[in-house]
Amino acid sequence: MITRRVRIQLVLFVVGTLIAATYIGANYARVDRLFGSGYTVTVEMAESGGIFTTADVTYRGVSVGRVTDMWLDGDGVKVEVHIDEKSTEIPADTKVVIANRSAVGEQFLDFQPRSDRGPFLDDDAVVARENTEVPIDTRTLLTNVSELLSSVNPEDLSTVIAELGDAFEGSGDDLRTIIDSGNSFITEADQKYEVTAALIRSSSTVLQTQVDSQDDIRTFATNLRELSTAVRASDADLRRVIDVGAPTATTLRTVVDENSDQISALVEDAITLNATVKANLGGVRGVLVIAPHGVESAYSIIAKDSRTGQYAARLSLSLEPENAPCLSGYVPSGRQRTPFDRTVEKWDRSKTCAATSPRGSKAGPARVSGASTNSTPDQPLVLGTYDVATNRLEVGDAQSTIPQALDLGEESWKWMMLGPAVAQ
Repeated sequence: MITRRVRIQLVLFVVGTLIAATYIGANYARVDRLFGSGYTVTVEMAESGGIFTTADVTYRGVSVGRVTDMWLDGDGVKVEVHIDEKSTEIPADTKVVIANRSAVGEQFLDFQPRSDRGPFLDDDAVVARENTEVPIDTRTLLTNVSELLSSVNPEDLSTVIAELGDAFEGSGDDLRTIIDSGNSFITEADQKYEVTAALIRSSSTVLQTQVDSQDDIRTFATNLRELSTAVRASDADLRRVIDVGAPTATTLRTVVDENSDQISALVEDAITLNATVKANLGGVRGVLVIAPHGVESAYSIIAKDSRTGQYAARLSLSLEPENAPCLSGYVPSGRQRTPFDRTVEKWDRSKTCAATSPRGSKAGPARVSGASTNSTPDQPLVLGTYDVATNRLEVGDAQSTIPQALDLGEESWKWMMLGPAVAQ
């Protein structure tokens, strides 16, 4: 016979069992779903992405429900999600992502809203396919990794690893300092988070500029590839330049140190030379224009004779009996001597260049100095005086303010450079 005490114990045991079952059912088995608690949302996806029924559903990382069903729909998949609590408000402007809990963990569905404002998802709400994101397929990932590894040249990779080893050898303390100072950088970046976020939000303008310049960037990349190819082809020469460059630089520095005074004097003289060249820049330009033609003509004057196989100078002289092209400033027509007349005749000093003579001294370039001279439009500048008695030619005019050449003896050639620089 069951005593009263035993009956009380049995009743207490049954009550405790019911309380435990209710707690377990409510918190772990989620029995409350059977009674219509919460609401249901349908998510349209291009593919399942590894998600499955009973998979966890999170809202910003916090579990809020489960995947209750999924089925094919045309070219995609529909996933039915049950949100446990009716009070859980998820903004309708949200992105649904299939994520992994770890590298080998199970997939779960995560709601990532773009804002915290309404409207909010409600019962039978639908999240469109363009607002969903699935992880890359494992087969596609492995295929891409395999293609990437196959594209790497083992010899080039070995060279890169060896060069990196040489680059970082002995720099352990410096790397440790960089890593230790990273904490300070992260702390400072955290304090400037708002500024960084604003910069990221406004970066679309800069990125759009890059998109607009994609053709130029593509051209630059192509040219860079060609440059890299040329550098790789010249690897041996570059290594030789680097090996020889250091001793050469040392020698050059020694030469500069030992000749610093002479180099300073050379630079000072170059200033004077540059001033002279600048003042006569027109004439220098003319020489540079004409000189190549003179060099070219030299090849036609001195050439190899096809008959003898030796070099020979080929000269010709063309004589005209009449001087017709230019008459102004010359002996009148009819009184001009032919080139074949070799008799001695007295020099007529009354003849000079006409004012319109394009080849006369009046049309010559101006002197370096801006000082006045004794020349006038009717009286040309006297460049020299010839003494018939002594048979000497004196350069310059005694009454002119132009500086005369110094008597430098064997070094008189220096006057060619110094004369224009010291003109008054």
